[in-house]
Order: sequence, then C-alpha cells, then structure tokens
Amino acid sequence: MSQTSIARREPRIFIFGSALLAALLMLTALQGIFHAAPAEMSAVRLSKTARELVDRLQIHEAVAVRIDDRNDKMVSVEILPGGGFVVSFDGSFLKSLTEDEVAAAIAHELGHVWIYSHHPYLQIEELANEVALRITDRDTLTRLYRKMSARTGIVVNLDELLPPDHKASN
Repeated sequence: MSQTSIARREPRIFIFGSALLAALLMLTALQGIFHAAPAEMSAVRLSKTARELVDRLQIHEAVAVRIDDRNDKMVSVEILPGGGFVVSFDGSFLKSLTEDEVAAAIAHELGHVWIYSHHPYLQIEELANEVALRITDRDTLTRLYRKMSARTGIVVNLDELLPPDHKASN
C-alpha cells in the first residue's frame, strides 16, 4: 500500500473507532446502571447507602465510610477523635459482596453506632444485629457472616448472633 492510501483510510478508521468507542462507553454506562458489579462499589456509592440507612435508623451522629487496603475485621466502625463515626471496609472483601450484603454490613455497623448513642456500655454483636434487622433481613446477614467467616477463619454460631428476622414474624 502506498502512503497516500493509508492516509485516506485513517480518518475512516478513526471515525469508526470513535463510534465504536462511544457505543462501548454507552453500553458500559448502561450496564453499570442496571447491573452494578460489587467490585464497582465506590466510596461515593457507599456513602450514599450509609446516608440512606442512617436516615432509616434515625441516627443523628455523623457517619462516614471509607475503603481501606486492609481491615482484619473485614468491616468495622470506630469513633472519630473529633466526634462522629467511620465505617471501614476491607477493599478486597468489599469487592466480594453484593449490594444488599454491603447494605447489611453497613446496617450492622450502624447498629453499633445506634447502641453507642443510646446505651454506650452495651456493645455486643447480637444487639447490633437486632438493630440491623430493622432495615435488612436475616438471610442477607447470614450470607454476610458466612463470607466473613470464610475470609477470617473465625467460625461463629449464627443462631446465637442473629435473632429471628422481625420481618418474617409479622
């Protein structure tokens, strides 16, 4: 091929490439809207989910969410020195969760926040799950605990940690 024929074809290839790229970007965006993969859970999406759950539980304390490279507990909450709380996710563990499991994990940690603001000396897992069950279900918490156990190697008795689902009894 001559230099001239290559030059004439480049614009066509570029236009086709741009159209293809635009179509792929649009499909990717639509896929993200309708089928958001757990690995795509961003700090912004986590914060939005946390705000929604904070409102549902009527928690008045400031709660932030962050993704850490490592969190040995997989998900935890801590009191910030200046006030408020931060829910911390282990980044690789977060990628393994579905959106409803992420919401259940946040709900559980918000259970600790709720307890702290009402009864600061009663921090127990069962009570945090009791609060979480106001806005999630037992099956989702069960899946979450099983994934945590698989990651940490800590075996838990779910019948002791998770009370019956309040929604199921109504």
